[in-house]
Amino acid sequence: MSEASRKNQTALKQLTGNEALCVELATKRIGVITPELSGVVSAAVLTEALAEMLGRLWNNLDVRGPYSKIFVETAIAAANSGKQTINANDNWSPPYDFLISIGTKIPDRSPGIQVGANGWEVSIGEYGEIGRDPNPVGPFAAACLASAQLFRSLFASALKIDAAVPREYHWSAWYRGTGAPPPHSYSELKFVDTNFFGNGTVTHALMWILQRWPGNVEGEISLIDHDKYDQSNGQRYIGMRDSDVTAYKTKTLSNRLIASKSKLSISTFDKDMNNYFASVRPNCKMNIAVAGLDSIEDRRQLQLKLPHTIVNMWTSQDALGSSRYKFDGNWPCMFCVHPLDTSGKLDEVGEFYEQTRIDDIFLPWRIRELFLLGTPLDEREASAICQKFGLEKSSVLGRPLRTVRALLCATTKISLPNSISEADVPLVFAGGLSGLAGFVELTRELLGFRSDAGFWQSSILRNPTEHDWIERSRLRSCYLCSDPSLPNIMTTKYGS
Repeated sequence: MSEASRKNQTALKQLTGNEALCVELATKRIGVITPELSGVVSAAVLTEALAEMLGRLWNNLDVRGPYSKIFVETAIAAANSGKQTINANDNWSPPYDFLISIGTKIPDRSPGIQVGANGWEVSIGEYGEIGRDPNPVGPFAAACLASAQLFRSLFASALKIDAAVPREYHWSAWYRGTGAPPPHSYSELKFVDTNFFGNGTVTHALMWILQRWPGNVEGEISLIDHDKYDQSNGQRYIGMRDSDVTAYKTKTLSNRLIASKSKLSISTFDKDMNNYFASVRPNCKMNIAVAGLDSIEDRRQLQLKLPHTIVNMWTSQDALGSSRYKFDGNWPCMFCVHPLDTSGKLDEVGEFYEQTRIDDIFLPWRIRELFLLGTPLDEREASAICQKFGLEKSSVLGRPLRTVRALLCATTKISLPNSISEADVPLVFAGGLSGLAGFVELTRELLGFRSDAGFWQSSILRNPTEHDWIERSRLRSCYLCSDPSLPNIMTTKYGS
């Protein structure tokens, strides 16, 4: 079993409590019907996005219709990026365990879902149709929701949920309860000092959408991530290909963006966040920080740099979401949402030290340094971990401690209940929805759309609704917001 497949197994176990269900991913037969349309951008985008997601999870995929070639080629490339088994064919041999039909009626008495999209909107059920708006957001959202419905339907018993396909469902990815109309699909997105920290699952989804935005895209962005691709990332990195393995994520994402958005000026930094600020931007002045980071502690560290605005994206088991943080009006900061734990419980450093106890090498100060800086484990450190826990050195050497910690948790070598572990690795469509929500929040910020302070949160166990935007205000007792020196610091950095 490849590492990517093992991550799917771990995620399935976390959601259902039964890792044996992973065999269902290899045996269930999924059919996809593409629309009888030619040259429609939204249909092609929805088909491609669906193939990206299904190819990273399911093994047996048949497709029919005009967009079959796009689907088959994309699904195979997606599976190959994680060395996962796949049997994807332009072929039709019912019956299937589940059908996904794009903009076309489901054959009578067949289990499945009809899905459509247009602009910012998704439609599911007998009225799911494909529009001709070139906006990629609706089609991408439709692919995520169709993938999630497939998952829920085939694992409903294990998930203990009612996974009935809705007769009629409509959702706008833009809507925030204000009634304000969304921007035009050709609106210009002009980036000013926008910095992406953590170029993993959710950031890949956001960038996939940005690459396909039909309007003008220009300005300056920076990509900051110290990590390289490995084959386990193929489980959930939308757009990843086999040739990306061992390449820096920042360089690969930059090349893809430049190929489609030549007016963008992109800087890449193969550094961890704190090293980036220390060596590249010591004044910590920053217009927008987009956070696709792995841990709450990393997000707190980013907030302490006091960027003007943070767009945050996250997943956790079945939940996912996006939000903004700023020192404007009643918006909360990261410490309002994730206050420091003063209960006396061990933090992630203390937990790792207590669980591993390799005293001559992994002392607490070194563990904290490795967590914060993302420095790869050296020969001595990798050997110590492998000797104690019986791991292959190739799976440890040269990887950051967070990655190794996740591997130890996934293989039940250790258990860190208060930390992110491999069990929190999302399924691909969860990361996709979070990245999509991040794209919407970032677009709102870039275009100056005002919103009440709050956050967007949903779950892969249900379809999103207009009520998923939840108001959230600043805390009076916040460690950071309540500091009386903060207003003067922010005024000095950014003006009134």
